[in-house]
Amino acid sequence: MNVRSEIYLLRHAKSAPSPQFVPQWDWPLSVEGHAQAERLATRLAALQIDAIISSPSRRTLESVRPFARAAGLDIEICADLREAEGIKIWVDDFPAHIRHLWNDFDHQAEGLESHRQCQARMVRALGTIAVDHAGKTLLCSSHGQAIALFLHSIDPAFGYDDWAAMKMPDLRKVVWDGDRFSYVRTVREAIR
Repeated sequence: MNVRSEIYLLRHAKSAPSPQFVPQWDWPLSVEGHAQAERLATRLAALQIDAIISSPSRRTLESVRPFARAAGLDIEICADLREAEGIKIWVDDFPAHIRHLWNDFDHQAEGLESHRQCQARMVRALGTIAVDHAGKTLLCSSHGQAIALFLHSIDPAFGYDDWAAMKMPDLRKVVWDGDRFSYVRTVREAIR
C-alpha cells in the first residue's frame, strides 16, 4: 500500500479584516479575494487533488469552494487547521506583534495558545490527515501563521521573514512518506 501523501497547503485568498469580527476573527474574502478564489479553481485543477480539507473559517472555505465545485469534491472540515490563536489580538502594528510571537514561541496571552502550541496542533492535524488519506494528493486550506509554523517544524530555517513573504493566496507543498514530512521548497507558488 502506498503511504506517501502529497499535501498542498493553501493560505486563503485575500480577506477583508475588520475589528467588527473580533473575537471570532471570521472575516470573509474581499472582492479581490473572491476573484482570486475563482482563478484558483483553474490553477488547482492541474494538481489532480483527491480531497480537500479546510479550516472551518469563512475565508478558508470561500477560498476553496470554486475549486471544490469545479472538481466535484466535497470539503472536509478540520478544526485543527484553524489560525494560530496567539494572533487573536487586534493591534495596529500587526507585523511587530507577529515578530514578537516568532521570537518567543512560548508567549501566551490569556486564553490563547502560544506559537509552540499552534505548531504542535498543526503537526498532529496534518499527520492525521496524511495517514487517513494515505496515497492521496490533498489540498489543505488554512492560514498564514498556522502554515508557516507547520513549515518551521519541518525546516527550522523557515521563520518570520518567510511568513512575511507569503502572499494571499499562497501554495506550499509537503510530502508525507509514512514516517515524516518533507517540505518541497521548489514548489512555492503565490496564486493571484
